[in-house]
Amino acid sequence: MNHSIFIFQCNLVFTLAILSGWLIVNQSIFADVLSVGSKHTCAIQTDNTVICWGYNRLNQASPPIGTFSQVDAGSTSYTCGIRTDKTVACWGDNKYGQATPPSGTFTQISTGYYHTCGVRTDKTVACWGKNEEEDYGQYFPPNDELFLSVGVGKWHSCGLRIDNTVVCWGSNKDPFRIPLGNQANPPDGTFLQISVGKFHNCGIRIDNTVVCWGVDSDGGGDMRGVPPNDMFSQVSAGHIHTCGIRTDKTVACWGWNEASQASAPNSICEDTSHMRIPPNPTPHRPLELCYTSLDRTFFSISAGLGGERTSHSCGVQTDNTVICWGYNGDGQATPPPCFQVKSPGSQTVKSLAYGILYGVHADRNRDSQFFTLDSRILEANPFGELYKSYDIAAIDSHPLTNQIFAVSGEKASQKGFLYHVDRNSKKGVELSELGKTGFKIVAGISFHLDGTLWGWAQDEGLFQIANDENNEPDINQTELVLPYQGEVKVEDLTWNATGTTLYAVENLYDDEEEEAQKSDEPGTLTKAKGVRLWIYTQTGMISTICDKRMNSLEEEIEAMETLPSDNDTLLFHFSGHENLTFGVMDVQTCEIVQKEIPTNYYAIEREPKNNYFGVRNYNNIKSLAWIACQP
Repeated sequence: MNHSIFIFQCNLVFTLAILSGWLIVNQSIFADVLSVGSKHTCAIQTDNTVICWGYNRLNQASPPIGTFSQVDAGSTSYTCGIRTDKTVACWGDNKYGQATPPSGTFTQISTGYYHTCGVRTDKTVACWGKNEEEDYGQYFPPNDELFLSVGVGKWHSCGLRIDNTVVCWGSNKDPFRIPLGNQANPPDGTFLQISVGKFHNCGIRIDNTVVCWGVDSDGGGDMRGVPPNDMFSQVSAGHIHTCGIRTDKTVACWGWNEASQASAPNSICEDTSHMRIPPNPTPHRPLELCYTSLDRTFFSISAGLGGERTSHSCGVQTDNTVICWGYNGDGQATPPPCFQVKSPGSQTVKSLAYGILYGVHADRNRDSQFFTLDSRILEANPFGELYKSYDIAAIDSHPLTNQIFAVSGEKASQKGFLYHVDRNSKKGVELSELGKTGFKIVAGISFHLDGTLWGWAQDEGLFQIANDENNEPDINQTELVLPYQGEVKVEDLTWNATGTTLYAVENLYDDEEEEAQKSDEPGTLTKAKGVRLWIYTQTGMISTICDKRMNSLEEEIEAMETLPSDNDTLLFHFSGHENLTFGVMDVQTCEIVQKEIPTNYYAIEREPKNNYFGVRNYNNIKSLAWIACQP
């Protein structure tokens, strides 16, 4: 995570303290600052620029330069936004002209699958994109009608008139003649807000209750669940689930939840399959209704358009930070760290100091999986795809750019290769190869405050890689700082917060455990008989600290990171536990507080066949990288 701080309290109490400043948030709905597609997500930052993350093969997550007042992510392949001068810009796929907006000025816009609609400043609606003979009129808004807002689905569109009534146009069938219920036939009455999903829509009535209409693609009845009988200030319809912000600023989501797309952080969920209309035709796909608690409040929400196993959702909290949940195969549910979304109206924004912890897990099959853990929610989230046979041994974040770098270990086909964990690639998240470090068995890496990258190579010693003009490690400028050949087997290393001391951790084994530790047998776990903590200063002095406390540990430590504090504070990961298990130590007192976080399993899933690689637990984390979000 970024630099939130682990605080010791009352001896054995472990907690993450979030250093927060409360914001004065306008009560009005401001949904347009955040938009979730099926594989990518976009938001407007406090400086009015757009930032996107996730799948980017068609540049749908590469916004143009400039300032924007609204952004809307299309289903998969494109995005549009309204600039601050009220003109429209689109980027990404343009096969059907959906990313070629007309001239003129607009107040609101909505992107769909193959067509786009927007409300002009004169309150008329214009649409553009796919409009071939087999289509059903989703492109043609009613003539001589004036609108407040418009929403676009796949084969239909809906608009909120200036008298707050709703009209839809398009079809209740798709080109394959599959019935889609009444998606284009809205209920009577007046509404405050509407949201158009792929095949269903939801709206907030004048009394703040929610009503939804339409069905899912298989025509099997109401597959998104029944909205709760609560009062809402915003609603967002996705593909197979819906989310809304209640008037107390908490979130409720309902519908399919196979990828946890309806489970916002710290939610309590209940099965609502018995409420399906007609009765449940697919028992293996239960419906759920999930609520967040009052300690987590939001001012904007967006439900994604992915499939039942590939959907995600995101929300803007009242501290202006973004949190996402659900499927994350392309990094679409991992927002870039430390950015804030613009607020409704004018206000003084205080930054929230929180952190994102990046980690990498390696199994006995030499496969590596990155994950993130947000200090505000303490839930691990797989980050990108499973990298088979990479054996990532170490990662760290660059102090000047917050970019993540990784190095492969001794069991990889390319030993000792340095990689950039590129979150802006065409795939969303990708390892970009920078080249050989010159060392085959790299056990740990850590950036110094000046941007130089330091690492430990087993049987070779401590090395340093200089920074280039782009603030990236330059492997052509590698120096062996401290040659070493001996019995010390460093697992990981980290510079302290002030850049004065480099820490390295070594596990101690007896002979039998040492042999087990070298084994390639799947599932082989070892138990250290103690741990040694080394320190190195730039004066060249080497020593150990906290010997008595470290030697008493009967835990195996493979990952270590420094946390920001007045004194040096180290974060350890203890291997061999089913839960994600940390220890935190203040090197001034040598006391360790241990905490298990109940996020013990994650599933790896890939498209297009949606095949699971399997369930993996957090018992073999190789390295950690902490990014601080500070004012």
